[in-house]
Amino acid sequence: MVRRFFVALAVAAIVAAARPAAAQTARSVATEADLSRIFAGVPNAFERIAQRGYDEIFRLLGTLELFRFEAEIDRFVGKPRELNDTTSYKLNLLPFYIAYPIYPPLVSQMTRLDSVRANRIYTVTPSSVSLVDLRLQPVQTLEQFNGFGRGDEMASQLLTQFSVREISDLTVLLLSQYRFFPQTDEGWQHTKRSIARAAVPIAVGALATGAAFDAGALVYSGQIAHRGKDVELRYYGQFRDLGIHWHPYLRGGLAWRVGGFEAAAGLADQVNPTVSQPDHAVELALREGWLNQLVQPLGLDAFFEAALKRSLGEPAGFVGDLTTARTGFFFKRDQAPFFRSLAMRGSVEAESNFEHRLHLVTALGFEKPYSGITTVLQASLIPAPAGSGQPDNAQLNLFFVGSMEPLSQAFTDTMVGLARQVEEEWAGLQAVEKRREDWEQALLARGASARTPQEQRAALAEMEQILVEREARTVRLAGGLADYLESRRRAYAITNRGPSPDNLHGPLDASVLIAASNRVLARLQGLSADLTRAQGPLASLADRIATLRREIDLLEATEPGGARLAARRESVAILDEQWDRETERVRRWLAARDQLHADGVRILTGLGRSELGIREWDTLSALVRTHIARLAIAAPP
Repeated sequence: MVRRFFVALAVAAIVAAARPAAAQTARSVATEADLSRIFAGVPNAFERIAQRGYDEIFRLLGTLELFRFEAEIDRFVGKPRELNDTTSYKLNLLPFYIAYPIYPPLVSQMTRLDSVRANRIYTVTPSSVSLVDLRLQPVQTLEQFNGFGRGDEMASQLLTQFSVREISDLTVLLLSQYRFFPQTDEGWQHTKRSIARAAVPIAVGALATGAAFDAGALVYSGQIAHRGKDVELRYYGQFRDLGIHWHPYLRGGLAWRVGGFEAAAGLADQVNPTVSQPDHAVELALREGWLNQLVQPLGLDAFFEAALKRSLGEPAGFVGDLTTARTGFFFKRDQAPFFRSLAMRGSVEAESNFEHRLHLVTALGFEKPYSGITTVLQASLIPAPAGSGQPDNAQLNLFFVGSMEPLSQAFTDTMVGLARQVEEEWAGLQAVEKRREDWEQALLARGASARTPQEQRAALAEMEQILVEREARTVRLAGGLADYLESRRRAYAITNRGPSPDNLHGPLDASVLIAASNRVLARLQGLSADLTRAQGPLASLADRIATLRREIDLLEATEPGGARLAARRESVAILDEQWDRETERVRRWLAARDQLHADGVRILTGLGRSELGIREWDTLSALVRTHIARLAIAAPP
């Protein structure tokens, strides 16, 4: 109990000190040696954060929904043993890079997709995200390039480049390595619920403290209606800058989500505005994620976002902007076209007041994963200060960030870290298999006839959950194993070491390597067979539903109140439910098969085999896949 309390307290403090960001799944490439050097400077880092004042924490509280604290922990921390994209990117770069003045905006530019998408749609405004202009600041002497890596200075220099949220992400990762940290998903869920119980006193304390600095803030949202997981309508309300001088900023409105499309619309009111602040305004925001579904087969992660604020009333002597707008398109691809060994990131953004100011930024970056080598090309149009009479500044900048230490150790460390990750995933999969075997043995021992219908439904639901978890772990194992084999090839090449004849070399235990690769390929083979067999029954079910609907249309005209019509309608309702279950299962199979196929090719290549060998394991033809995919995404006939 005491240990659980300390974990809850640590995570609560971490989340309360973090900036909002999506805890997207990213590959953890930090080794224990790297982490020990970094975390040695954590106390200094928090001291420097405290020296910045209260502004950062109060800005966080302005977007943190304290009354939905458990959901906010998921948004900030995500999986405790995985890093988000921004933190992982900095870890890849920092151990080899001097603290050059261009570095912070450079990282901000390269991680725009992660940081921008982190905000909830009803907190998105034209001013919620600032455009990044990469500029070289002139220096007079080489001493101004304050590097790190000299003895004890390394950790402190590293942590000066991390934000509070990224330090929190690393701290949770560090805590998760100790035995007192919850070792299962159930334990982590329980810890989050324990932390969430402190939401009310944290909210009251934060509001009271913030009010003393004219920075009191609170945001809340609630669900109005929803349909499944893809359609939702919410209301939201927020105030910030509340304090003794009484000039709070009030916001409220509606937010809705339909699939990958999110939008918010509301009104804002500035109490006691200055001459540069509108008195009343309307705010609109939208985020388009359907595009991501279209380009995902190409390996792209992309979305579009826009925000608009229009004044509805101004104070006397108003000199601010009547309208402000920001829009942006953000994308990322793990393998760049024609350069598969490079990752690509980019964005196109614009900000304007629709009068005299237009700020444009277009950036395209390439990075060598795990190496710390990054190239960024940015073109920008920077508006001149209002009333200065100067022309706008158009810039085209090219930046190249190289390693300041030998790269060989970085490749080796990455390989070792990925080997540990594969071993953990394999152990987790074995644990799930043990749960499945125990379930089957319990069923055989007791028998299905000895169970009540309620117990049978609960047992089947438990098995369904086990199978879904097994599928997810198998997919993660495939990705981790493919990443490990690719990192092994790179590490052995950069260190000029030859592979063993059996291709079982490397830090990953040979038995685990063989068993994991066989499990992944066997599951791919099983999914291909399952999908092939599912085509006929799914098509037959569609025909039965279509036939019944035609009979219903005929009976509605000939026997509108007859028993046959009621029976047909009841049959259609049952078949519609069966259709939903079967198509959901097929969609899950398709997603797993596609991912296992891609990772299976990488695994075979990493083991020194031909990628054409995947045909031995993946027997699903392209024609059958197309047909069953169309059935699975179609509405009931």
